[in-house]
Amino acid sequence: MKAVLDALQKLNIEYKLKEHEAVCTVEEADKFWTDIEGVHCKNLFLRDKKGKQHYLVVANKNTSVSIESLNQRVQDKFLVCFVPTTLAVAEQRSS
Repeated sequence: MKAVLDALQKLNIEYKLKEHEAVCTVEEADKFWTDIEGVHCKNLFLRDKKGKQHYLVVANKNTSVSIESLNQRVQDKFLVCFVPTTLAVAEQRSS
């Protein structure tokens, strides 16, 4: 997180940071977005089947995202969702 905030500051990009508990669905996140203007997005953390290539897909919260279509775009036939426990382990390793 610090690296992202440092990059935004270095690039003189204004932002407002709003922290909240982790959520897994757009519906859960809606309660935190009531006072935030603009487009609300969802993030999909994906990886290839072997776990060697990782992707972050950001889409409008109302956009339907097809894993099959993403597989065609990145030419990887085995994209799978990056489960929260795997993400937590990866986050621990990087700190």
